[in-house]
Amino acid sequence: MGHGRKRRQKKRKFHGNFRTAQKKVSEGSISSEKLGRGLSDTLFNVDSETLSGNRIFDIEILMSIFSIPSCPVCYNQELYLIEDSRLCLQSNLCLKCKNCSFTKGFTSTSKVNNLNIINLLFVFGMRIIGKGFSAGKKLFSMLNIPYPSKCTYRQHEIKLLHAASQAANNSMLESAKSIAECSNECGVSVDGTWQKRGYSSLNGCVSTISVDSGKILDTLKCSVNIVECVRKPKKHRDSPKNA
Repeated sequence: MGHGRKRRQKKRKFHGNFRTAQKKVSEGSISSEKLGRGLSDTLFNVDSETLSGNRIFDIEILMSIFSIPSCPVCYNQELYLIEDSRLCLQSNLCLKCKNCSFTKGFTSTSKVNNLNIINLLFVFGMRIIGKGFSAGKKLFSMLNIPYPSKCTYRQHEIKLLHAASQAANNSMLESAKSIAECSNECGVSVDGTWQKRGYSSLNGCVSTISVDSGKILDTLKCSVNIVECVRKPKKHRDSPKNA
């Protein structure tokens, strides 16, 4: 008779015994354990993408949100905050209730004519101190604040350029009209300035200032590298026009 094939029994894994098991001793009191258990039961799950970093808030908007202690519909105190979207420095936030469908949306900063004024003020402030996009990016990176993209920064610069040019032209026209009403002859002072100190600056301007009123009547921008001349195609020396 043939011998049957013997199967080798697998060894059971060691899961510990009474000698290796250690009793867990809580460091806190029983009341703290009950309190922690109660808090864990009342906590609700929020989206995995939690809010992080710092934000710029309008104090009036923040006080109006803090004045809502509970849900006005079901009077539940379990309210949570989420960030729907963000446009540069302004965040679109939403206050929601866990128990019902109550929602209240608001922005971190106020708007003027449906425009995010905080983004425009940021670019305007950087231009006033003579800094650009790179300096603002470094500043907000250190403060852990979301900063605008370079394309958005350039768009706000163009808006400020048009507004500043229009305001300057209107101011010079009013100054010239006020002087023309008094006299046709007036003394002026012509002064020039450059963008940087020394002789390394490529951009500058010349301004005509009234001696009587001290207001600017006209300006002329100057540049070493003229855009129209740089973009113009160069002529060859052997061309018949240069002969």
